[in-house]
Amino acid sequence: MPRTIADVQARGYEVGFANGSVAVEEAALAAASEKASPQAIAADVQSVVAEVTVAAAAIAQRDGLAGEELRAYVRETAARAADAAFEQITRARGEAVAFHERAVAVALQMPDVFVCAGPGVGRVYVACKPDGTGWDAGAQEILDALCDPDGHRERCFQHYAPEDVLAAVLELRRSGEAVAAEADEQGFTVTLAGRVMTKAADVVAEASARRGP
Repeated sequence: MPRTIADVQARGYEVGFANGSVAVEEAALAAASEKASPQAIAADVQSVVAEVTVAAAAIAQRDGLAGEELRAYVRETAARAADAAFEQITRARGEAVAFHERAVAVALQMPDVFVCAGPGVGRVYVACKPDGTGWDAGAQEILDALCDPDGHRERCFQHYAPEDVLAAVLELRRSGEAVAAEADEQGFTVTLAGRVMTKAADVVAEASARRGP
């Protein structure tokens, strides 16, 4: 089963988004669609009408209108404002939705690019499909390699192990010895021929002894 960027994160690597996220565009489309809903538009139109009503009443009173004449002026002005606001807001919100729909369509044709870092991995960029698998064979190879248990164990060992221990283990392996080695922030473990070593001096001495005079 192909590994995904989520598997890489679960392995303990730091995973950050670089660019091209479909999820980001989908979130923007959802927000635009919500603002374009009839309920949201009606609420914004009402807000505009309320402001226009107050302003119209002030203008009418300044011009000397009163009574039914004033009320008729305010009603007419508010009605025109409601029609104009509804048309303008509906058009603008619809255009925003259409824009984000196009953006989602484009994003679906482009990879999501993530940057991964962790023990033994300084900074690796990998392009992924929306489901988190590799965008192409090369990208999938990177994901699978990062998630490979043996590879991850070795990268951690080479990252955390003291230099003299790492050098001794590599020397033993070059000589044909089967050496199992693990390391993390807490320390290391080297196993050779059933002997488990957790001290650098023991590992170095073992390598020296097997090297011979």
